[in-house]
Amino acid sequence: MESEYDIYDRQTWKQARAEWVGEREHEKIATPQNVTPPPYCPDHPVVREEWARYLNSVSGMDKRFGVVLEKLRAEGREDDTVIIFFGDNGRLEPRGIHWCYDSGLRVPLIIRWPKTFPAPARYAPGTVNDEIVSLLDLTATTLAAADVPRPMLMQGHSLIGERITPPRIYAFAARDRIDETEQRIRSVHDARYHYIRTLSTGPTFSSLNRYKEKCFPIYPLMRQLLAEGKLTGPPLELMQRTGPSEELYDLRADPHEIKTSRSPSSPNTARLSLGSAPPLIRG
Repeated sequence: MESEYDIYDRQTWKQARAEWVGEREHEKIATPQNVTPPPYCPDHPVVREEWARYLNSVSGMDKRFGVVLEKLRAEGREDDTVIIFFGDNGRLEPRGIHWCYDSGLRVPLIIRWPKTFPAPARYAPGTVNDEIVSLLDLTATTLAAADVPRPMLMQGHSLIGERITPPRIYAFAARDRIDETEQRIRSVHDARYHYIRTLSTGPTFSSLNRYKEKCFPIYPLMRQLLAEGKLTGPPLELMQRTGPSEELYDLRADPHEIKTSRSPSSPNTARLSLGSAPPLIRG
């Protein structure tokens, strides 16, 4: 919960800014002076302060997880427990959670196998699996850990044990409604390219969402700077986006997803030239 806004008293609408859970206790390792916000946000004191708060919340979460591990050790259960660490959404920042960019989709995922049990196939301590992975795969993985057969219609692929499904080629994601804001957005990944298609009309990133305006002060700040003509570069382009549209990113060359092969489209006639990139959607 450290990497989350304190919104569960349902009083967010009364506040000028929703605080992070544990914000007042987090160690101030990151400061507005020593952080580098992502390039799709303006370099502004408010942005630096919010980015530092986010990074300090991650440090607070890390300490909380350390407490859980220490408890397992103290109870003598560490070597008998499969530990799976993952996030349920992308970064808590304006273009992160709730969006189909990588900042909203990518999450940490670490699996540690207990010492007292033979390690399954495709698992080796200290290694990294660079396959395309979806959180849908966690259920199949826990079934495999418990030696339970995977149901035939399950979409998830086990990340451990003998491979019984082909490697995942694409990972899909979607957004339809966040609170009062309805936007139909679809996303598909392969190992290098990320294709995002917005099917709904009107403003995308700049659309009004009063809940998120309270949680992310960068939103109203960017709205204000846009009105004052003070936005340039990727932050300006982000605030000016409208749908329907298509976006294609080469994540190897552009991990921040700010250099897009982008085109406006209609829901019925969307076409985007991928150049030399392989097609991501077939059929």
